[in-house]
Amino acid sequence: MIPRAWRFATVFLVSLQKMSLSSLVLMRQVLVSQCGCTMQCTLTKSDKEIILSPSGWLNDSIISAAQKLMLQHFPLMSGLQPPTLQHAWGFDVHRGDFVQIFHVHNSHWSVVSNIGCEDGIVNYYDSMYPSVSSTTMQLIASLVFSPASELEVRIMDVGQQSNGSDCGILAIAFAFDICCGKDPCSIRFDHKSIRHHLARCLEECKFTCFPILGERNSSSIKHIQKTELHCSCRLPEEVGIDQMAECDACKVWYHQHCMDIPPEVFNNPDVPWKCKSCSTE
Repeated sequence: MIPRAWRFATVFLVSLQKMSLSSLVLMRQVLVSQCGCTMQCTLTKSDKEIILSPSGWLNDSIISAAQKLMLQHFPLMSGLQPPTLQHAWGFDVHRGDFVQIFHVHNSHWSVVSNIGCEDGIVNYYDSMYPSVSSTTMQLIASLVFSPASELEVRIMDVGQQSNGSDCGILAIAFAFDICCGKDPCSIRFDHKSIRHHLARCLEECKFTCFPILGERNSSSIKHIQKTELHCSCRLPEEVGIDQMAECDACKVWYHQHCMDIPPEVFNNPDVPWKCKSCSTE
């Protein structure tokens, strides 16, 4: 006899398959809204003190709470995944328009988005660092999983933080404006008010535009970094970490750990090697 719970799950899945896209979207909006209504309870007293402290560095739980609230306002936006997933490289591949806050250099918050970009191109918003590290390029590549031959990261000319702790606050402000269809590069945020504004938004479970001092004269794109994408994983080469070999048939380069390439292929350049796809042809 099939357990009652299994029968219920089967009926539920069949019902989902029969639902229209508009019905599924409405269901997600309801679920996200319900999650958002209790979201503020996940913030501890310590979290609120961190937000309001001029030197408070936002932790994972605060960033997660802010992204959950954004998802409540923009239920069709991809990304906005909990930053704790980053610790184990557990971010889902983003399909469609996405916005994602993540940390770089172990303790600094940044934003990446593909809104308004062609495939293989993303915009990167950082309030401190002028370039993207190889580790960050790897992470961004894993998010987009692009079939393009290279990943282009456009470093956007956003306002910079005036201390060592406002990166998280500004990352949330950047992300919210991107979701709203605005250009964070053209906005000069009021750094004295944004912390209290964020605390109020999370307490009231409703985002409103962050306080600004006016507009910025910005060229939008500060500069561009590119890296080649390889292998079935669509990630860059990891120099000094993982070796790569070129398939003799399709001429595509693959990571050793992705294709389980034998060591002798690297020890002797005359040893022939084909990737798994070409080997079965």
